[in-house]
Amino acid sequence: MVSCESKKLTIAIWASTIVIILSTLLESAILLQIPDTLEEINKIDKGLDQISLSTQYEEHYLKNEIEILRAKVNNRITTHPNDEYAYYYLGRIQYQEGDFKKAYLNFKKASELDPTWERATTYMELSENR
Repeated sequence: MVSCESKKLTIAIWASTIVIILSTLLESAILLQIPDTLEEINKIDKGLDQISLSTQYEEHYLKNEIEILRAKVNNRITTHPNDEYAYYYLGRIQYQEGDFKKAYLNFKKASELDPTWERATTYMELSENR
């Protein structure tokens, strides 16, 4: 006959085993969601960074804080020359100021960096025809 203590020990061992298995499965599931390469991590960071920056750029533009926006986008272009949002907003400033040739070049650059971005392409065409 199995003693009560023996049953408790068996249950404790099984419970520990289940906890270990569940922990391992959870850890595996979490690891599957973590990017494997530095390139993937950089894409995620860039995406989050651009969302934040494009929101900031739009806020400055709407508040007519043109010099603040100009400083931010020029700095961004210097540090991140492939940021289509920076070129787009620099083009918006230049377009607003009537410098359509420079605006065209910046909208064109934004469109080249993201060919699917229709707004940049539209402003490029508008600038070209002015």
